[in-house]
Amino acid sequence: MRRPIRPEFPLLSPASEERIRDHLAAIVKIPRRLQNSATRQAGHAIASAVKRVAPILAALIFATFFVSIIVIANSGDGPNWWPFIERLPMGDKIGHLGLVGALSLLFNFAFRLRQPGWLPCVVTPVSFILLVLLTSEELSQAFIPSRTCDPFDWLADLLGIACGQWFATRLGKSRNLATGD
Repeated sequence: MRRPIRPEFPLLSPASEERIRDHLAAIVKIPRRLQNSATRQAGHAIASAVKRVAPILAALIFATFFVSIIVIANSGDGPNWWPFIERLPMGDKIGHLGLVGALSLLFNFAFRLRQPGWLPCVVTPVSFILLVLLTSEELSQAFIPSRTCDPFDWLADLLGIACGQWFATRLGKSRNLATGD
């Protein structure tokens, strides 16, 4: 006799699992013989939604953090918030590379947009959007008294975009291989 497959809730005790199944069955009025398959399907749907939403949420949270850094720097309070940057050789460039690289990684991983025909195949649409936004942000620093428009910062941004895109592409390929997509 074949035992029905039960969904696994590794963070819950068996008693909690059973209560959740009973509550789901009572709410949805699932026949007892179908409960295990129904909860399994619901578990797959939830896991699928989490796989889609988690990278987007991570990218948006990091973007909020990134914009707050720009606002602090534009206000002239940057050295008060991160004094260690000035003590590091090339600290500003390392900061650009790391922050923009992380932003590019998260956004390229979260948003896989269709490649337009006019864009070279080595540049993703997300990286192109980041390039436009970060170039305009760097150029705008020429008009902000507390900032300096530095072409080497822009080059560090470009390198960060490229590295983030490269890592996101590699992670996306390995995730597709693992899931069979």
